[in-house]
Amino acid sequence: MIKYFGGFVTFFAFFSAFGANVLLYNDEGVDQTSLQWVSIFFKNKGDRVKAVDADFLINNPEWMTEYDKIVIPGGADCPYHKKLKGPGCRNIKRFVEDGGTYIGICAGGYFGCKKVEFALGTDLEVNEYRELAFFPGVARGPMLKPYVYDSEDGASAAKIRSSIDGSVFYSYHNGGSSFILDGIDRNGIEILAEYVDENNVPAVIRCKYGKGQAILSGIHFEADQKLLYSTSPTKELNKINPIAEKVGDTSEIKKCFLEVIL
Repeated sequence: MIKYFGGFVTFFAFFSAFGANVLLYNDEGVDQTSLQWVSIFFKNKGDRVKAVDADFLINNPEWMTEYDKIVIPGGADCPYHKKLKGPGCRNIKRFVEDGGTYIGICAGGYFGCKKVEFALGTDLEVNEYRELAFFPGVARGPMLKPYVYDSEDGASAAKIRSSIDGSVFYSYHNGGSSFILDGIDRNGIEILAEYVDENNVPAVIRCKYGKGQAILSGIHFEADQKLLYSTSPTKELNKINPIAEKVGDTSEIKKCFLEVIL
């Protein structure tokens, strides 16, 4: 197993030729469309992907030495906490501390932070602490529009600027967070991308943890134009069309960004 934190560009070129062993979380709370997007995304990179539930992560500790990355996809953070708090989170933290990579997308990004502040002041409010705390601060959202479960009403094409080279691209967004840096010790925290239209607050960050890293994303970087069209219900296509077109127009820029950070 290969686990590494520094020298990302050189490492990616070497590593992509062989692919990584990726665990993909699939249990209560996981949005099945996001699960599908993530699975296709990593398989297209040449990685070997295995979907597992909370019981697997808790009761099969050998996964921590057999896999390189664990991905927690979009969905709902509260069921993740219910299933994984205690032993599940301890195993994930030990995996990362020993050199593994945690990738949290949307709900998985919230789950990787010390505190979740979601939809405050509404019926959907979540204002709770979490155990992983790779980012020792607050994940706050939704960033762009009010979130609506099982709908594209809150979806947007988020305008994103890479903090690596300044390039700008669009990414599907639906309920994701920003990462609040106020009062945070930024040692070991790297801002990878920002929301251009939201005062350049962080949209994607990397947090060093032990020998490993956690990549936390408020955007669904895994959803390309083709996936947005092919997985959206027909009744939602009128909402998806303008988003998918913007995502498609900057797909090569986003692809270059992802090749560097993942």
